[in-house]
Amino acid sequence: MSSIISETVVLFGGGNMVMNDPGFIVGPITSFFGSILNFIFEFVNSFATYNTLGISIVLLTIFTRVIMIPLAIKTQKSMVAMQAISPEMMKIRKKYEGDRSRETQQKMNAEIQALYSKNKVNPLGGCLPILVQMPIFIALNFIMQQSYRYVTEIGSVFSQISEQILSMVDYLGAEAYLQLVIPHFRAKITNSMWEAGRLNAGVAADVETIVSRFSAAEWSSFIAEMPADMQATMYELVAQKDALEMFFGINLGQLSGMAFPGIIIPILAAVTTFLSSYFMTKLTSSMTTDPTQKQMQKVMLFMMPLMLGFFTIQMAAGVGVYWITSSIFQFVQQIILNKMYFKKNVQATS
Repeated sequence: MSSIISETVVLFGGGNMVMNDPGFIVGPITSFFGSILNFIFEFVNSFATYNTLGISIVLLTIFTRVIMIPLAIKTQKSMVAMQAISPEMMKIRKKYEGDRSRETQQKMNAEIQALYSKNKVNPLGGCLPILVQMPIFIALNFIMQQSYRYVTEIGSVFSQISEQILSMVDYLGAEAYLQLVIPHFRAKITNSMWEAGRLNAGVAADVETIVSRFSAAEWSSFIAEMPADMQATMYELVAQKDALEMFFGINLGQLSGMAFPGIIIPILAAVTTFLSSYFMTKLTSSMTTDPTQKQMQKVMLFMMPLMLGFFTIQMAAGVGVYWITSSIFQFVQQIILNKMYFKKNVQATS
């Protein structure tokens, strides 16, 4: 079958089209979290009929944040240490206040660095959780846009879908099959993501890759052109796929975008990030008297939610679900750690 299609589809060539490889850094992270997601999905799927992938992402996020708790504790200790040396930092800054010469600024920075070194404080300690999460963020985007490659149950449904589509070659003949599928497949490779790829319309992996990008409207249009006695089976398979991939009506494997209902994900990502950052700023505001740091906190309070909202618009909706859950977890975690370490530090210094 595939050889007939390969010879016929000159327009697309005969190679195997796949998504960009995540690379040697993100690749292992993608494989690891893909395996964890598959394990969680199989557990959730044993009792949840709908919203399975979304629930699995929430549980994956909780798992990720739990294993990052030691890092969070280290960050909290760093913040408390920063508070402890804040008066000394203010003295150093006041000492060189009014002199903006390069030489003076170098002396001031050297004294501040010596203060950090003496007290074993890392001023960038608060950035570590975000830096650690970024590769996970990117890896999850690869996983979500190819969930059928990482989640066995979803892959099984996609395999049945591609098998059903390719069976039309024997049913209609190669030429009629190509006339039916090319317009629909062609529409999904106009994105720059696919421009360097080569499609073989007779290879199951290529068919799965293309149809994984289909919207609900595109599925309806495509199935409507299939032979009548195949339509019922295809509608049933697509319904199975949606039951696994959808989360309250949003396809987690496709880009959130600007349209409803997908836009809900970036909005919630921005709002939860803002609320989490706002309450964290309130909780930790007394940890620094440095006006520069306070100003930076105010800027980041608004910049981070806007950046996250923008990023999640252009990423798979499942990534947004991960970030929303992560922001909520971080807020609760911060309240607990703040009580444990900040109050303890206040008692020790009073």
